[in-house]
Amino acid sequence: MLYIGTGRPAAVEPVIRRMLASPYEQVQQRGGFLAARGGLEFGLGHLLAAARNSDAAQIRLGAADLCSRSLPYTSDTAAAAAALQQFLDDQDEGVRKAAIQVVAELRNHPLQPFRQLLAALVASAAFSEALPQLLYTLQAAPDGIDEIVLQCTQRFIDIHGKDAGDISTSAAGDAQMITQLTLRAYAQASGRRVRSKILDLVDGLLLINAIGALEAVDHAER
Repeated sequence: MLYIGTGRPAAVEPVIRRMLASPYEQVQQRGGFLAARGGLEFGLGHLLAAARNSDAAQIRLGAADLCSRSLPYTSDTAAAAAALQQFLDDQDEGVRKAAIQVVAELRNHPLQPFRQLLAALVASAAFSEALPQLLYTLQAAPDGIDEIVLQCTQRFIDIHGKDAGDISTSAAGDAQMITQLTLRAYAQASGRRVRSKILDLVDGLLLINAIGALEAVDHAER
């Protein structure tokens, strides 16, 4: 299907439609996967739209899986990113988990082209689950990340402020990387306004007693 669809999309569309209409969840999931591939690479955008609008969670999961794996490489990044923004706030947990795979796929890639999607991720219901992988991806970014880190740090403080100082929580481990990234963003920021916002966030991390924040600030000042 994947090979044939590249040159003969009309030959695979009826099969994908049958898969989307299947009563079996495994078939639905693979149908959603292929519908997304058809939408992104075969010129069959209506199939991706059908998967996005489906009431079947398995179809949406399959489409989210394909879009997350393909985003850095697809010829239609706009369509893949738009679908992922929807899936990040999906009511089904499995769909959200499939969508946040994109964070690992973006590692070592420039992140500025995907800043709108990352902003949507930070604001989404999937943020907490995606956070550990998101921090590693931000750390490995080869381009400027100050704006993305600013959004991520503020969201972290809002959601995990009570746990960031408790070493028994996962938030405490995330707090150390958050602080390092925030200080890195400060060094990369070029405008006074952005730097002022980042300093406010550093103050916020110190106020919630985020693990490692005080030590990191002391080290940076030296």
